[in-house]
Amino acid sequence: YLEPEPPSVESFVASLTDKELRTAVDRISLTLEIIRFRIDNGEPLDGGLLRDLTENTAFVAREVEFAPPSAYPVDAVISYLLDTDAARSLLDIATVEDGQEEALASAQRATNEGVFAASLFLQRTENTN
Repeated sequence: YLEPEPPSVESFVASLTDKELRTAVDRISLTLEIIRFRIDNGEPLDGGLLRDLTENTAFVAREVEFAPPSAYPVDAVISYLLDTDAARSLLDIATVEDGQEEALASAQRATNEGVFAASLFLQRTENTN
């Protein structure tokens, strides 16, 4: 079995509009606020909340990882990076409901990958200026 080649920046075709990307980033921001509230109040995180974070974070990461700088607004990607990095830090101190350890691990992987993907996008942006 051969792994497929990752797409190149040159062959990238944006599958999201700017508005759709911003909506996904807004969902992550909202989820982050709920996570922060629950941690501040000593409440464990539930699997549904962790899955929402994982899915939305991975969704945006797939879009921006190979996107050229012109594909998406830089400010939206910066917001995504900041929120994803904040979520990553919060997940490190979070407690979860019984049986949700794998959901937590998935969210941690997604936020790590999200920070990486956004950083690549922003690095390409800096290299074009």
